[in-house]
Amino acid sequence: MKQPIPIVVTHFLSSLTLADWAKVLHIYIGLIAVQWFAFRLNIASAMTALIPVLLVSQPFQGMMFAKAFNRLIGTVIGAVVGIILIIFCGQAPALFFLLLAIWLGLCTWLSSYIWPPMMYSIQLAGYTLIYVAIPSLANPETVFTTAIHRVTDNTIGVIVVSVLASIIIPVSSRKFLKKQMVQSFSATLELFQVTLNPAHASRKYLETRQKVISAALSMQENRIHAYLENLSDGKTYRNVTALIQLQLSLGTMTQFLRKFIQKCQNLDHPIAKETTAEVLKLEQALKQHKSDPEALREVVKTTYQKIQHLAESIRDELTHTSSPDKKLLWATRFISIYKQCIDKLALILMLQDDASTQPVIKRLPHFRYLKFHHCHRQSLLRAIRPMVAMAITAGIWYTTNWSAGMTLMNMPCVFPIIFAAFPRPQNLAQQLLIGGFIGIIYGYLACFILLPMSDGFLLYILIQLPLVVFSGIMMTRLQTFGVGMATIMTFFLLLQPTNMASFDIQYFFNNAIATVVSFLLAGLIMRVVFPENATAIKNSIFHQSFSNVSAIIREQSQEVLSFESCMYDRLRLLSTWFGTSDTFWALNRQLSLLMAMANMIIYCNRTRHLLPNDMIRLMDKAFHETEQWLTTCSKTACITENNLLTQKLSGIIGEMERNLPLYLSETPNHASTRMDMIRVFSRVSMLPDLVNELQLSQKSLDCLRPQNTVVSGKSTVTSI
Repeated sequence: MKQPIPIVVTHFLSSLTLADWAKVLHIYIGLIAVQWFAFRLNIASAMTALIPVLLVSQPFQGMMFAKAFNRLIGTVIGAVVGIILIIFCGQAPALFFLLLAIWLGLCTWLSSYIWPPMMYSIQLAGYTLIYVAIPSLANPETVFTTAIHRVTDNTIGVIVVSVLASIIIPVSSRKFLKKQMVQSFSATLELFQVTLNPAHASRKYLETRQKVISAALSMQENRIHAYLENLSDGKTYRNVTALIQLQLSLGTMTQFLRKFIQKCQNLDHPIAKETTAEVLKLEQALKQHKSDPEALREVVKTTYQKIQHLAESIRDELTHTSSPDKKLLWATRFISIYKQCIDKLALILMLQDDASTQPVIKRLPHFRYLKFHHCHRQSLLRAIRPMVAMAITAGIWYTTNWSAGMTLMNMPCVFPIIFAAFPRPQNLAQQLLIGGFIGIIYGYLACFILLPMSDGFLLYILIQLPLVVFSGIMMTRLQTFGVGMATIMTFFLLLQPTNMASFDIQYFFNNAIATVVSFLLAGLIMRVVFPENATAIKNSIFHQSFSNVSAIIREQSQEVLSFESCMYDRLRLLSTWFGTSDTFWALNRQLSLLMAMANMIIYCNRTRHLLPNDMIRLMDKAFHETEQWLTTCSKTACITENNLLTQKLSGIIGEMERNLPLYLSETPNHASTRMDMIRVFSRVSMLPDLVNELQLSQKSLDCLRPQNTVVSGKSTVTSI
């Protein structure tokens, strides 16, 4: 049931943070400053200097510095390419527009593969070419002047907004990062607490785990912004990278721990009972001391010491037992996975402390950067959209010889680049049209009713105040970003300095019509030309996920971080497209199971050199059967039912279990070697269950009606 508009508006305004209002203030003061410079210095292309103020302004300083740097780099690249294109193709319009379309497509495609913090520079390099090369096509000798003006105007806008954001209500990315660290740590503690209590439903576990994933990936993005604020001190932020990856890794391991807690809570073995008791104690301690880091650190330290003592008892028992029974094997597996989880939790607690001078940090291994998911087929299709837009708009301009042809080309060529991966393009098209009409109405009111009253600069900036506040607020949320951007851009496109001087109504409506047609074409192209859809994204994610796990088996890979980080980014992508629908949680469960399977296989690959040859043979046989099934799943991008596979795997695991006492008896009395063998067996023995759970999850997914609804939430827009 829809809520009344006043309630919706009140809720929306109450959700705005200090950073959001600071962004609005920076935009308004930045626009005033740039326009003042434009009037004082008689800058012909004032609009070019205004656009950076609108787009570079971000809620946090680090975000803004990153955007400003990317904009300058992209503008310079686009200007240089524009000069080269005019020099060599200025006398051949057909070849010129062909190469221009190819450049737009190439930049759109590259922006899907480059490191995300640098994506904006490639997008800008693409569409800057339009503003440098096309105006110079009729007079090629002006291309150098046009390029210099473009770079200079962008530099003015970027410098103005950067200085303002550093002086007026500066909202630090570093402080926000510390706040994110606290929130992420709270989510990690909640996840561990839910894991330790098997009474919690599976859905509760997945929801809590998703909170950890979202918090960690948000921290990774803001870590770059925080680093840009203080380039002289990168150590803290490298430690943040380690913290992020430890949290994500712990999220994967909790899947195993949850299963072992459920299986071993009633196991009749003294060490298993003691471990279960420690699990319950830790759960209660996490509840009691979750807001007290010192107490938590002490609790985790005490728990780790007790688990270490229990692990030594297990080793002693294994050393003096020639043929361990099933109870001892299960207890060994249980305490092994629990000890690893506690170890990671202790490291997270240590890194959570901002005192980065602790000597233990120096012994941390080198942490690589996270990797991201790339939609290969979708990236190629996205590259076609601006090429089609260029062909259509150039054709309309050529056949009609419309004086506002440049305005017509703006949005259809630019928006398919910067909104290439925008969910639900039909919503974006509606937002652009709504914003365009609001900008036209307010522009007409300002130009022909309010401005003729006085020619003072003060009236001019006061007229902009309501529009900038409205547009700035709209641009703080993804679900209204298009409305805000279209409103303010339309307003300033229509209020060019020449029109303000003469109040030419014919010029106004000519550009207004061109703007509306431009938004219509932009929305139509994004909806019709290979539109983004949830099914294509889901297929890309699962095709690559199955292929990745299959490659891990085939290549005997031992690298877990690149796979895990990419899988977590896929979960984030699914969340963007499916929101919190039942479909999302079913897909989330499938990816989580695939992560658990890959984690198990990688662990076995790392320890295979410690195993007897016959055990390696059986393990490879089980992996080979799984790899063939995953290859089949990769072709269809969904889980295929294969009951025979489960039977084969169960038979192989059964043979391995029967031979395990023999393997252990033939192993010298080294408890660590025996422990490694039992750990490998405990993980391989989970393979049939994982395959079966994946098949069951596909059945439950098939029962759900496809839901392509995107729930954007309240996330602040930082990537546009």
